[in-house]
Amino acid sequence: MMPNPTGKNQYINCPQPGDEVVAKALQDYHDRGITSVPKIRQLLLADYGIKMQDRTIFQRRKILGIKASGATTRSLPDTVKRQLVLDELREDPGGQLGPRMIKKRILERTGIHLTRDYVASEMRLHVPEGFILRAQTSRFARVQVAPENPNDRRSDADESKSVTPESPSPLPSVSS
Repeated sequence: MMPNPTGKNQYINCPQPGDEVVAKALQDYHDRGITSVPKIRQLLLADYGIKMQDRTIFQRRKILGIKASGATTRSLPDTVKRQLVLDELREDPGGQLGPRMIKKRILERTGIHLTRDYVASEMRLHVPEGFILRAQTSRFARVQVAPENPNDRRSDADESKSVTPESPSPLPSVSS
């Protein structure tokens, strides 16, 4: 005899396995590139009013055969993964797209999740000059400013309040 034949327990808001709404929602999130279980839990609650535990979401995704990027990358042959990356690199002859955008475009075109680390390693292997080109277009050049005199103390907030041995103290004098 089964201890709970009707399947009713304390988890009232959690639908039974095989629920079509949950299956469609999980597939939709997967297609949109959302694979984080805590994020999926928040979206299910906000979009559908479904409250599920992280472990339940993990199990339902496993039943549906929905895998995140790590499992997908491990399961695909190297030739297939490499060809997916090379196809996207061919679409970007200027080398302006980074690993995240290439990963996103592979997902949008094929529905296959690859890890960003794998995409970056393949890009470094096949098109290393792309990383050099993108590095040169950074917005801010960070330069370490060293004081001229080691005794100088400068405030980043106000240069006029900086104290140097040659200048008088910025503090007002107190007369007694």
